[in-house]
Amino acid sequence: MKQTPLKRTGFSQKPRKPMPRKSKRKTAHEASPEGQEDAAYLRAVRSLPCCICDGFGEPQKSPTEAHHTKSGRYGSARTPDKQAIPLCHSHHNKLRPYAGDEGKIGYHNAQATWEAKYGPDTDYIAATRDRVEGFDL
Repeated sequence: MKQTPLKRTGFSQKPRKPMPRKSKRKTAHEASPEGQEDAAYLRAVRSLPCCICDGFGEPQKSPTEAHHTKSGRYGSARTPDKQAIPLCHSHHNKLRPYAGDEGKIGYHNAQATWEAKYGPDTDYIAATRDRVEGFDL
């Protein structure tokens, strides 16, 4: 591979590899009616306010993300999209700092602490589904 020198540093940078393509199975699922329904559901979940901020009276300063529930599950398989709940970025991953979100606990950063404070994330599935039912999916 040909390496191109970086400006000012003299270090070489390797060319970036292209992103891997989606598998045929994933592409087929996304094109299916079920896949379209799952995508619409996740869009609706992302449009809701964070269930923790909303339920515990905390201000939401970061955008809402769809969190696939994980409490009580052991393994690497992701739960179905219909079990996703809305969490703000700070209650979900907390990878980037947002002003006003300093005291929040990210689920994927400290699962045990998050569950001790807010309970299992699976407790919020039913309320999320009830709120999404009002949307035209």
